[in-house]
Amino acid sequence: MNGAGDHGNPKPSTFDRRSYLKLTSGSLIAGAAFGGVASTATGAQNGTADDSTQSVTTDDFQFDTVYNVVDDLEMDPTGDEPIDDILDENIRSNTKLEFPQGEFRVTDFTFDFGNGLHDFGMVGVEPGATIVLDTADDVTPSSGAAWLSLGGKDSYNLRYESLRHDVGGASEAPRMQLIVADGLLVRDVVHRGSHDGSQGPFLFGVRTPSGSGLVENLRAPDGAPDGSGAVGTFVEMNTTGELEFRNCQLAGFPNNGLYQSKKSTGTVRVVGGQYRNNNIANVRLVGAESEVRDCCVTVDTPHSDDSFPTNMRGIWLFAPDATVENCDVSFTAETASDGAIVVAGSGTHEIRDTRIRVDTDDTAAMYATPPETTPAPVTCTNVRVTGSADHTGRGYPGSAALRAYGRPGSVFKSCCIEQTGTDRDGILLQYCDGSRVSKCSFDVTGDRIVLDNSSNVVRRRNKSGGSCSSPSCSYSSMTTVDGFEDGVLSEYNFDRGKSGARVVSSPTKRGTNALEIGGTNTELISTSGLPTYPMAGDTFSYWIRGDGGAADSNLTYGVQGHDDRYFVRVDIANNDLILFRYENETAHRLDSDSTGYSLSQGSWYELVVDWSANGDHMVTLRDNGGNRIACVSATDTTWSDGGIGYDAYLSCGERFYVDGVGIK
Repeated sequence: MNGAGDHGNPKPSTFDRRSYLKLTSGSLIAGAAFGGVASTATGAQNGTADDSTQSVTTDDFQFDTVYNVVDDLEMDPTGDEPIDDILDENIRSNTKLEFPQGEFRVTDFTFDFGNGLHDFGMVGVEPGATIVLDTADDVTPSSGAAWLSLGGKDSYNLRYESLRHDVGGASEAPRMQLIVADGLLVRDVVHRGSHDGSQGPFLFGVRTPSGSGLVENLRAPDGAPDGSGAVGTFVEMNTTGELEFRNCQLAGFPNNGLYQSKKSTGTVRVVGGQYRNNNIANVRLVGAESEVRDCCVTVDTPHSDDSFPTNMRGIWLFAPDATVENCDVSFTAETASDGAIVVAGSGTHEIRDTRIRVDTDDTAAMYATPPETTPAPVTCTNVRVTGSADHTGRGYPGSAALRAYGRPGSVFKSCCIEQTGTDRDGILLQYCDGSRVSKCSFDVTGDRIVLDNSSNVVRRRNKSGGSCSSPSCSYSSMTTVDGFEDGVLSEYNFDRGKSGARVVSSPTKRGTNALEIGGTNTELISTSGLPTYPMAGDTFSYWIRGDGGAADSNLTYGVQGHDDRYFVRVDIANNDLILFRYENETAHRLDSDSTGYSLSQGSWYELVVDWSANGDHMVTLRDNGGNRIACVSATDTTWSDGGIGYDAYLSCGERFYVDGVGIK
């Protein structure tokens, strides 16, 4: 390691490299330029579909007038002044509003409904174009408030694309609703922060039978508080057209993830994407010929709130003639559930080429409930069921992996059922005369096939034994840089304080291990040896925590060496967030945010860095629920890749923790 004098430009000892890393923001060289970045949403890992069924494209829109909302309309990109009045004045047909990087604060409603709006668009044209939902409490005192409500009768061609939402502090968080007769395109939208509102963040509708809409790469990974009643995305009740949700991600909502109203008759196609830990149903469809294809559905964390019922279904089909194809459904949480896939509608339903794991006791992998009208057979072809769920109660509920009730003529073909839990049957048919079970294999602790008031059931070429394939999709939205699970720090080089760093098993945020730095000044970097490193164009994050009065800590990226890197200082004790470029032993302060918030010892925080390919940096500090606390941003193109690292400057008894470093 080279000291300051080895660079041919000696400095007094009080201003050496270590001192620059430790200096307060008021003493540093400033070179700030406003900027900001955000990752555009991408399809879910291992749940990404091709584009073979997309029906709405950007070519369908006619924009006669295009405005840059900052240069042409004078919207404030800093988040200080609200944009409501300017936005309201410029919602016009044949108009496109382009949002550059920046934060655009919404404090009131923008409403243009039922006026025949057409060919209107709101599009982020630079990474980091962020709508901050900061409606005041007196604006949203009731449920169902919408910060943006557009469309309705005779409206067509509405486009909303490449924008990021950041949930503010309103007591009733507002939603966005876009409804058309035809031509809805919503794409690459990220909704960050726990949505503390009773209606959830999104509502979409297509109101004519010949109309269509596409919602692609919509992500709302932070959910909503238990008991709030929020729905992730609501398909409007007057939808009669076709609406496709492609490669979307909805997680943690207490009242359905993707919900189609029972009054809607439109066909909804859910293609690709991840749906995780949404209560009542992760995906609920009603319209005829609806489908769920190539999706990952996961329930590994329960909801529980006395004010709201818990029943965590995976896919819930009220739709007649609906299809589930090539999906991975995994249930491992200790929770109440009717089933991983629940068929409730009439008509013919097909579930094929799908893998289901159920470790949740008394929960069916597939349960076809009594239909309202008959005939309503269910067909399961090449359905693979694994898991360790026990049957703990009396009677039939939860006794079998695949269960059909009141559905004569049902077919189970080439299915594989492997159940290791107590007293679990394979297939249960109740009031299902004339059904058929063929070419299925069973490795169960109960009976292979149970018939209850079901006659003339054909059973052919079934067998015992065999190993079934399990769900294979990755349920992590992160590519791990370092989770410290290997228990060592051999990939890191220390500038100083190696004795203060170690891998611990408690406290942790993700997995079983975390990095602890304690009681001394420690600086470490890694430029090789880890599975991957973030680079310009990535969004990545660190989970951090301070205990015992810990103050200054630096999270570094783009590391070229000990003397050259970007770093973000989080001063937990003094409520400060600062972004730096550290180059040739000199620290340049790029931006800081130290007002309006308070950080706590003993709490985990997520530091999210959006680093765009064109050199924009936006760093957001979020609490454990995903709510934004502070944000800094700048433009700097000095480096476009490099290593990572962590610095902490601690006294006796102070501890700093890092966990779950990954690329989103």
